[in-house]
Amino acid sequence: MTFAVGIITAPRDPSYLGLSLDSFFDEWHATPTVFTVDMDVKYTNRYNTYRQRGLPGHKPNWMRCLRQLPDADWSIICEDDIFWREGSGTILRRYLAVVDPRGVGFVSPYCSRYNGKDRIPCWHAISQREAWCGALCVCIPRHTRQLILECDFPSEKGLDVDLGDFIFHNNLTIHTYVPTLIMHLGDKDESSFFHKSAREPML
Repeated sequence: MTFAVGIITAPRDPSYLGLSLDSFFDEWHATPTVFTVDMDVKYTNRYNTYRQRGLPGHKPNWMRCLRQLPDADWSIICEDDIFWREGSGTILRRYLAVVDPRGVGFVSPYCSRYNGKDRIPCWHAISQREAWCGALCVCIPRHTRQLILECDFPSEKGLDVDLGDFIFHNNLTIHTYVPTLIMHLGDKDESSFFHKSAREPML
């Protein structure tokens, strides 16, 4: 099983990139690519860096990251202000190793309080059109990546809503874990994807 990990970062104060990378390396033995938008990053030599000019809107920057990641069984795109909880990488990798990717839109290690309400602690497949917030980090199987790149999807609301609508429209499911495996460090109204993220984590 192979992974291609992309982390999108943009200039903002305070910056959580260092703390986010520390937590990533605690949980993963992988080399991510940090996609920087209009900025240089000097942190460690444990990742690749791709500097790019910022595009207007959250979706173009996210799509560009997805296109530029190398081919892998799972493409993982993260914001720069998430924190991987202890043991989260192991839980996620074990699930990605056993879940049948057919029919999976993507797997999200982030679970909002809204999406986790009244659900027992375990993995859950969301197949209905409920409001979903989890674009902080998504794990995308190869076939879904191709579907997104070939078909594209509209961007009228937040990335979470647009991605969720696209996945459900194509009769795929979103898988998430209760309680959330990652935390959102930044302000709820800030995002490296340049949109307002709305839901508190399900702890």
